[in-house]
Amino acid sequence: CTEVVHPIGANNVTDMFPPYDWTVAGLNAMCEHAWKVAPDVNYLQRRIDVQVERRGAYPPAKRTKAVAGRILFSWGTRDPWGTMVPSRGWADDVEIVEVPGGGHCSDLQTPGPEDTEGMRRARANISAILGRWLMEVRPVRHMKLQPFGNHSSAHPGQLRSFGKAHHAEATAER
Repeated sequence: CTEVVHPIGANNVTDMFPPYDWTVAGLNAMCEHAWKVAPDVNYLQRRIDVQVERRGAYPPAKRTKAVAGRILFSWGTRDPWGTMVPSRGWADDVEIVEVPGGGHCSDLQTPGPEDTEGMRRARANISAILGRWLMEVRPVRHMKLQPFGNHSSAHPGQLRSFGKAHHAEATAER
């Protein structure tokens, strides 16, 4: 009711659900009654600047600076929400992983013996992406070598980072 607005209706002709005519006015009334809030139907477009030319059918997304990045969309080819996934990332660090034969959130379930090869590949891909991102942002601890007593260090310009020696100039460039 406050940020992500899903325009979902049904007619019981082209679907199996009871007729439900979704409107912004109806959503406003329901959210006010249930939660005492008014939905902001333009929140995602204004905040994230994701422009879609149409609803569903793999909407193209527009590059935006409003989102920090490192976003992963995973979707199953049997997921009814799969049509809402952007067709491609709008930045190098926006990844989209297709799960062949996967259903809604099936890639988030605990792996099991019934998993298809496509599911196993998709999970391995997701794991690799997340692992790469974690390594990119993992803080690196540096320790300066201090002289002991009145003696100077044999290598005064070096730092140690998890057992690897780095020259101070190379480390300063990071």
